[in-house]
Amino acid sequence: MKINSIGNDAIQIQIEGEDYSVADIVHKELLGVKHVKFAGVAPPHPLIKTLTIQVHTDGGDANDLLKQAIAHARAITQEILEAAKSEFPDAIKPARTSLSPERPVEPTAAPQSASDLNAAAEQAPVQKNEAQPAV
Repeated sequence: MKINSIGNDAIQIQIEGEDYSVADIVHKELLGVKHVKFAGVAPPHPLIKTLTIQVHTDGGDANDLLKQAIAHARAITQEILEAAKSEFPDAIKPARTSLSPERPVEPTAAPQSASDLNAAAEQAPVQKNEAQPAV
């Protein structure tokens, strides 16, 4: 995250590699903070994953107001997460480390050439799919 000062009462925040919803949440919270005159999010270019949020104040410290908005967004997000956990306790499951318990997935190096790919294909187990007779 990079914060640039724009004059005395404004800042521009650039966030790399995050989803647009993150900027939208911060934007919404900034609009509810006292002394924020303007808060806007520029829609990111589809090929450039940089979000830009701009904040203008009526004289308040823009950095402090940003911290306030982020703290409030975190508190609300935590409340939603706790409500979801209590309402849907079975929805939160540990991540599986393999596709099936009988045959775990083991990491292998990616094939570097066509001959490596052919060798890997020859070593892979073949699963037979027995066709059902038509009725």
